Amino acid sequence: RNNTDNEYRIILWDLNLNGLSREKFREKLLSLKEKPDIIGIGGIVTIFNHLLWMSKICKEIFPEAILIAGGSVASTVPHLLFEHSPIDICVEGEGERSLLEIIKSVERGAEVDELKDIPGLILRGCGSVDTVRTSLRASIPDLDTFGMPAYDLIDVKKYAVNGILSLRSYGRDIPPEIYADGSFHMYIMSSRGCTGRCSFCYRQFPKVELHSIGFIKSHILFLHNKYGINVVTFADELFNVSDRRLNEMIRCLSEVKNNIPNFYFRICGARTDVINYEIMKKLRDLGCFQIIYGLESGSQKMLNLMHKRTSV
Repeated sequence: RNNTDNEYRIILWDLNLNGLSREKFREKLLSLKEKPDIIGIGGIVTIFNHLLWMSKICKEIFPEAILIAGGSVASTVPHLLFEHSPIDICVEGEGERSLLEIIKSVERGAEVDELKDIPGLILRGCGSVDTVRTSLRASIPDLDTFGMPAYDLIDVKKYAVNGILSLRSYGRDIPPEIYADGSFHMYIMSSRGCTGRCSFCYRQFPKVELHSIGFIKSHILFLHNKYGINVVTFADELFNVSDRRLNEMIRCLSEVKNNIPNFYFRICGARTDVINYEIMKKLRDLGCFQIIYGLESGSQKMLNLMHKRTSV
């Protein structure tokens, strides 16, 4: 951190991208020249076991560091994390503002049990108190507020090349020019949340929040101009929120295509009831090569029980 201009030094490690074993993870922690004040570990609930061993190694090497869990794993099973790991704080919902407020409070000398005024936290309890849940944090409907992702903190080229390698696994299913030499891939998000109320799904965000069309266009063009990205995966929970949003995105992607002739994209989260043949043709003509739908079941009975609101 640099107290003179209120900035903080951040180091990001992606264990999935780099395939770090427990021993390699330990070695990287031991190689740090400065002791971290705060360590955050985030992800969905399927990383639960990984979070357990990572947090234990972190606390063993840096016992004074505050350990924070984020993502849906922290929102869904905080009681299990407090029971089985040394995690100090779980952040519920959107974590950007919560994390910054934690950092500023810790910088002023606050202990974990003195963070009760920060919304959106679950704190490890003291004495007979198991946990302390602070007030709910209101969401920000305008995602543009958060600005452009800090690409300078990661090795973008490594992600870009790895993304193309993963697309090659589809082989016969997508045109080879998409993963040809010279193509580079990046995941981005144009929205958060989902309009569905499926009974099996944990909804990390209570409603859909959107990036503006202008921001999305600027984001893609920035990635292309600075890093050569020409293949994009929209990793939204629900890309096709509505017909109106789809048509806005089509206009946006048409402008992107005019600036990046070899532009391709895929959609990772879509519902089958907010799409039609004409829209799919337009998306295809703009470079869409794959749409991944949440089908869930081929049984109408199961779809009804799930409150999926779709038919077989």
